[in-house]
Amino acid sequence: MTSLLFIFLLLIGLTEQAPERLLRSAKDGSNDFWKSMFLASLGCILLSLLFIGYLLWKISKLRQEIERQTGVSAQTHLESSSSSGNSKQLKITKTEESTPLIPVNNQKTNTIEETLQMISNNEVQLDPSLKINLSYLIIEEKEIEHYYSRIRLGKMKSMGAHKNSPTLSIKCALLRNDITHQKMIQDELVTLSSLRSHSCILALVGYVREPNMLLIVSEHAEHGRLDQFLIDRKLNFNNQLTCSDGSNQKVYNFNNGEQERISDDMQALCTLDLLSYGYQIAIAMKFLADSRCLHRALALRSIFVTRNKTIRIGEFGLARINARKEYYIMKSPQLPLAPEVMAPESSEDKKFTEKSEVRSFAVCLTGIFQLGVPPHEAVNAVYCGQDIERKLPELQYCHPDMYSFLSSCWNFDPEARPTYSKCVEFFDDHFSENQIMIGKQITEKLKSAKNYQDKLKIGTSENRFL
Repeated sequence: MTSLLFIFLLLIGLTEQAPERLLRSAKDGSNDFWKSMFLASLGCILLSLLFIGYLLWKISKLRQEIERQTGVSAQTHLESSSSSGNSKQLKITKTEESTPLIPVNNQKTNTIEETLQMISNNEVQLDPSLKINLSYLIIEEKEIEHYYSRIRLGKMKSMGAHKNSPTLSIKCALLRNDITHQKMIQDELVTLSSLRSHSCILALVGYVREPNMLLIVSEHAEHGRLDQFLIDRKLNFNNQLTCSDGSNQKVYNFNNGEQERISDDMQALCTLDLLSYGYQIAIAMKFLADSRCLHRALALRSIFVTRNKTIRIGEFGLARINARKEYYIMKSPQLPLAPEVMAPESSEDKKFTEKSEVRSFAVCLTGIFQLGVPPHEAVNAVYCGQDIERKLPELQYCHPDMYSFLSSCWNFDPEARPTYSKCVEFFDDHFSENQIMIGKQITEKLKSAKNYQDKLKIGTSENRFL
């Protein structure tokens, strides 16, 4: 910087003398006039370049400071681990909600290991057979950010690097030193390892535990989040609802046996697809309810689409399993809940039940029948903490019977909402009454998905080490 300052002062001196030289040269009519003009122009150019260089230097320093405060990127998470094996049996903790949390902008920067130790409260034993040796993972550079995690794609080395080998999802905390993000990653791992496998739940393949990292390795859903999947295919949507003759009553209108089968074309989107996704979500949430698991963050962004049009529920960082009670009361206000999909009673009292989950299910279904767009106006009342009832918005692509069912799930009174068992029953009855014969096909697709999940776990088991 000292040398830059010296050059700057020198150039200023030259440019200050330039006007006097120009006047003398112009009067004398000598060639010095043009030399002075050249020097003055050169001085201005150099001053401009110097100023630009100074700005770039300041921007670089500012960027380094930001990176220092927020922690290194996910690449450091994945590459900074020790290659040596760990023969100790892993114990990961699932913290209680009352555990004090450290804000993201805490002045003291903790190491990852310190952060992980700070959230240890009640020890939970994980299945050691789920542990994966990091050296046997091939991890891609591209990453996707979620609100508490970073996800990269990868493969197992023994399963081959060719394009047909199964792709895995590898998840770590969004900010490595943020205790809230680390807590959610650990709680998600504990929840997934505690649940029985299910075709509509993102399958846990294993975990990587090294001194400086904790990674969740799971099944990869090829077509991403359900909300974006619907939005991307909105222009191709085939509406199979029409108004009956002489009335505004919507009825299903299928051509050439369309009601018998869902198209395998992943770019196609029709009313049957919307019904299928809603039905599968109901099946998945019934399974969670039967398992006494409350997801607490059910939204279209936490639902993923696979290659055969089956869905997977993911993002279990806020989920809780409580075998002794049918409800869960949140004690820690620091956790980043999703108020836009929360039931009014959960937003106000922080009490979560199966009925509050059904309200979130109603928000998801509404988004599905709006082709990926959430019902902003209706949910904003809950988001802003307004203790008022908002009616379900009109849905162009929703059958009247489905709309009536949705209204019951949307009900402001939790006791008036159906259970998930009743939700599944409604879809079965709705298909039967309208001669929609996709139920068997969906069952076959989910069976195929379960077989794939089982093979995926078996195929990766040889690369697990304590």
